[in-house]
Amino acid sequence: MTPVTDKQLPKCSAALARIGQLSPSLTLTLCGIVFALIASQGGNLSLSDLTDDAGVSRGGTWFAGAFSTLGLIILAFATATVTFAVRVRKQLLITRRRQSACFWIAVSTGLLLADDAFMLHDGVLAEVLHVPESLTQVLIGSIIAFVLFMFRKAVGNSFIFAVPALLCWSISVLADSLLNDRLFAVLLLEDGCKLLGICCWYQFCRDMAQRSIVEMFE
Repeated sequence: MTPVTDKQLPKCSAALARIGQLSPSLTLTLCGIVFALIASQGGNLSLSDLTDDAGVSRGGTWFAGAFSTLGLIILAFATATVTFAVRVRKQLLITRRRQSACFWIAVSTGLLLADDAFMLHDGVLAEVLHVPESLTQVLIGSIIAFVLFMFRKAVGNSFIFAVPALLCWSISVLADSLLNDRLFAVLLLEDGCKLLGICCWYQFCRDMAQRSIVEMFE
């Protein structure tokens, strides 16, 4: 193995620092999983009662669907964060809204929020319009990937948050589609990866919004 030279140390340190910034997402996801496990045992609920959307959860307690609701709250904050950055830049007449990376990231995040909040892929589209869940999920994922590709220069180092989010969501979708979601471990994998992806995406939106606003004063 080739040893790391003194010139490479700053770059390695910077890369490790960026990776370390994912720790809030990992911590929040771990806390959410621990809460779900404790609540399911203490409240005589199945894990699915906590991870299902609150509207369809069969649990009769106030925290039924809490795991899913937490994801919705984080997505709402992510949407609001990038929307705020877009609004500030528009008010200062710095860039046209439709040419802003944050604008299209806000649209993509809003799409994720709408899909999760109104159960589009597994409710409205699947049951009413008979559109396969996997097709809707692939379409939403393709839109997000396209936006990231089109604005890859503007995204820059923020990919450190976007890529883990996409990977986690991919694992969640595959677990939902290919494995038996009645199994405890599969349910934990599916919803744990989904929440971790949402947390990483929030960090991505926050990082993009912060850099967008800081650029105005440079």
